[in-house]
Amino acid sequence: MELAQRDSRILLAADSDFGKLLLMSRAVVPSVILFRRPHHAGSMQLAILLANLERLEADLAAGAFITIRAGRIRVRRLPLRS
Repeated sequence: MELAQRDSRILLAADSDFGKLLLMSRAVVPSVILFRRPHHAGSMQLAILLANLERLEADLAAGAFITIRAGRIRVRRLPLRS
């Protein structure tokens, strides 16, 4: 996460611990995209992300925690609140 913060990158993850870390730190960067179905083929995850990237762009630029699962995308702006 520190590297992503420093280099203004977006984290792609299948580990829900990133959400917990963002919540505890109250950080506003980096944006994180969490794939909740990591067992799906990487090509399927990439297709879902690319199909929705344009509508997620503003949220990612502002700082967001985005959860992608089959048929649903949830966007929460940073900092996360419990």
